[in-house]
Amino acid sequence: MAEDILYKPHMMFEHGLQKQYHEGAEKYFDNLVTKTKTDVELNRLHVKEYKKAAEELATARKKLSGERGWMTFFIVFTFLLSIVGFILFILGIRATSTPLIVAGVITFVLGLSCIFGWVHFHKASKAVEATIAPLKQKADMALQVCYGDMAPLNADFDWNMPSRIMESATPLIDLDEYFSSSTLAYLVDKFNFPIGEKDDTSVLGVISGHIQGNPFVLEKVRNVSVHNKAYIGSITITWTTVEGTGKDRRTVTHTQTLTATTYHPAPFYHDDTRLIYANEAAPHLHFSRSPSNAHKLDEHERRKAVEKGAKELAKKAQKAVANGGTYMTMGNDEFEVFFGGSDRDNEVEFRLLFTPLAQKNELELLEDPTPFGDDFYMVKDGMINSVASAHSQGFDYNVDPSYFEGYDVDEMRTRFVAYCDAYIKGLYYDLAPLLSIPLYQLHKSTEYIYKDILPGNYTSYEQEAMANGIEQDAFIPKEADPSLPLILKADKVTRIGATDDVLIKSYSYKTTPMIDYVSKMGNDGRMHTIPVHWIQYDLRTKQTPMVLKQVKSSRKDYREILKNGGFNNLYPSGAFAHFERGLITFVDKAKDNQALQNIDNQLSSIFSK
Repeated sequence: MAEDILYKPHMMFEHGLQKQYHEGAEKYFDNLVTKTKTDVELNRLHVKEYKKAAEELATARKKLSGERGWMTFFIVFTFLLSIVGFILFILGIRATSTPLIVAGVITFVLGLSCIFGWVHFHKASKAVEATIAPLKQKADMALQVCYGDMAPLNADFDWNMPSRIMESATPLIDLDEYFSSSTLAYLVDKFNFPIGEKDDTSVLGVISGHIQGNPFVLEKVRNVSVHNKAYIGSITITWTTVEGTGKDRRTVTHTQTLTATTYHPAPFYHDDTRLIYANEAAPHLHFSRSPSNAHKLDEHERRKAVEKGAKELAKKAQKAVANGGTYMTMGNDEFEVFFGGSDRDNEVEFRLLFTPLAQKNELELLEDPTPFGDDFYMVKDGMINSVASAHSQGFDYNVDPSYFEGYDVDEMRTRFVAYCDAYIKGLYYDLAPLLSIPLYQLHKSTEYIYKDILPGNYTSYEQEAMANGIEQDAFIPKEADPSLPLILKADKVTRIGATDDVLIKSYSYKTTPMIDYVSKMGNDGRMHTIPVHWIQYDLRTKQTPMVLKQVKSSRKDYREILKNGGFNNLYPSGAFAHFERGLITFVDKAKDNQALQNIDNQLSSIFSK
């Protein structure tokens, strides 16, 4: 709807939406408090009592530390003065020096007298130590009372809460419960979205949604690449030479550190978060842009950067014309320099997207240091747009709801709202470069029923993300080093009813310590052998069957069913299982379709009660 269009997304966030999101998070938390009948005032009283008990315990522990410090002081001085006194006494006897003998006796007696100080503080420390256990018990009991107050609220925290808050404040942005097969099929069939089949990536988390029916996906992916790693070894050699003659003749010892470097293949892991957005507008256009750091420049520096960049772009345009290219400047040097996109291949469609309003919107994002400034890469590949920002790389958009649990309702409220603020701000500003283009928002997709072209009920993105939520021990290949990250790939999928039986293929490496011996000439004129320790990485794989199904239940209900043994026939004590966003998955060894059908029926029965 026209009233939902964010014509100026940065300004609207700063002057309205940010406050709406924040107040929405506060209201959501307060509604949870009301729903779970949490007594806020009673909890505040109990928290106050706990903090008082914890402070008393901390004070007692600090006092005990002080008493023990004095004990150490006196025992050290007893030892030192006694030794010094004894030495002075012996020296005095040997030298028949009365002053030394007297000094020795006095020092020795002073040393022994320190024992009385040690005894005093030992008794004092014992007295204080006797109070620690009762104080700790009192604090622990007070803390348990606080957790008891919060038990209903802690149990009610669930997945997707920040996304619900975001949706309620911005109806234009529609977030999904999970990344469905129909959405992925739509992306593949209509927009030529590439499905990653590489064995060197694994999806750790995924969020999907739509803007006016145009789908987007925020994915966090673990990547592994194998290339040479430098290993360095060293030894220190020594030798002597004779220098000088006659009386000046002397032996000189020399040292030298010899180093050697060898290279061997090793896996390197890194996680990437990026947002992918599909839109039919400007379908033949391709370009890329990278951060310009415009937000770090003052007005004078910005003007100089534009002047210099405009000259370079003018030369590029002249060269393009001479070589039969299509690149032409748009007349807005500031936009051209800071936004970039000079590698574009369709001038008409580029101008169609980046109208004067779109240019102004993009510049507001790039030049304002709040909240993130120009920290994003953007690539348009036909109908597929991708945005990768620095602020999203280190943020967990799929945080476990247990993160919000606690014993202090006020502290929990602060933490919940702060996370929701960060979640919404981060996701919004990944979308902002796209929302800044009015044509993208005005282009409303008319297709909401998509072809069923995928083998499973759920996407490989969700299958891998859910697998990564299970304890990794379930997937570690034989002989693989458990300290290395796993790359989990959804392989073969069998669809039985609403359940997917997914074969998860895991990749890791066996590590074997190795040594290279490198010969190198030293300054002593001799060859030396330098050992270089390195690690040999041998690929190991494993295939593990896993069941995945949407049960449309809550985290609270899942934990209650688990506690009451509702899954005993499927898997013991929740071992190698994971629940998230209404999806349940667990490692299973079913051999045939009938066994899988039974699992599908059992899950339906368990969650229908």
